[in-house]
Amino acid sequence: MRIDTRWARLAAACGALYPITLIVGDDIIARGDEAAPDAGTPDEVLAAMIDKDVTSFYLGRSLGVAAWMLLFVFIAHLSASLRRRRGDNDLLAPLVLGSGAIVTTLALASVVFQIRTIRRAADGLDTITAVTFLDMSFGFSLVTLPMAVLLGAVAVEAVRGEIMARWLGWAAAFLAVGLVAAFVLTMLDNAAGFLVIMAT
Repeated sequence: MRIDTRWARLAAACGALYPITLIVGDDIIARGDEAAPDAGTPDEVLAAMIDKDVTSFYLGRSLGVAAWMLLFVFIAHLSASLRRRRGDNDLLAPLVLGSGAIVTTLALASVVFQIRTIRRAADGLDTITAVTFLDMSFGFSLVTLPMAVLLGAVAVEAVRGEIMARWLGWAAAFLAVGLVAAFVLTMLDNAAGFLVIMAT
């Protein structure tokens, strides 16, 4: 029982530290998690990427990696708690764990890809290749859908006020709806851009 309590406290601490670590790392130390602006000529984007090749960027993004690992620890504990409460045959616990694993994997893959692209750009990678690699690192935008699934699954149980405060459950539900809308808008924007390219 004491071990379970310790794990619960550790998981809660990880969940609380996740947003703090992410904001401090990405937004403060790394001066934003975007390596370059979306708009601009390839040469302008490459120049912005080279400007990011400083110690603070790598330190901040490393903290961002740590933040996503903290989130996964919290998600794993939450999934285990749901399994104990709802039984092994319930789909909510594996849904939470699965969507959390997808979120973490996409986030970590995008961060690592971005860090290596910045490093190579500073080493003299040609403009078109560097910009293409940077675009590939923006797969992070796909995180919104599995994150919405994660928050929605948590909200199903949380609105009862049993695993966390009821208002947090409702907040998770509203955030889930917002993330689904953001995902749809992103996909529509990408589709529109693709159609413009095909038409020219």
